[in-house]
Amino acid sequence: MEIYTIGSVVAERRYILSTEAGFPKEVIVRLGAPQQSAELDGFFCPFEIVGLGDGKVKRGVGADAFQAVQLTLKMIGVDLHYYRKATALVSTSPMRATT
Repeated sequence: MEIYTIGSVVAERRYILSTEAGFPKEVIVRLGAPQQSAELDGFFCPFEIVGLGDGKVKRGVGADAFQAVQLTLKMIGVDLHYYRKATALVSTSPMRATT
């Protein structure tokens, strides 16, 4: 199942990417609310990283909503670590809940 929208955003973090040319580029990570899956026996939690990669909405899947969030946060960390190897990614604000 491909997800096209993140739905309700529960948290967001912004980063500034220092490009090789020295120009700043904003990167936004958004975490969606966990949702019960109609296709899987469990829950999924959507996320997106805007400004890096392919920009597709991805998801972590778990047995319950808590595990879906936990695994999604790990997936975000893996994605950012991958991009950090090739770039200088610096956080500009702490994680904050959105309404």
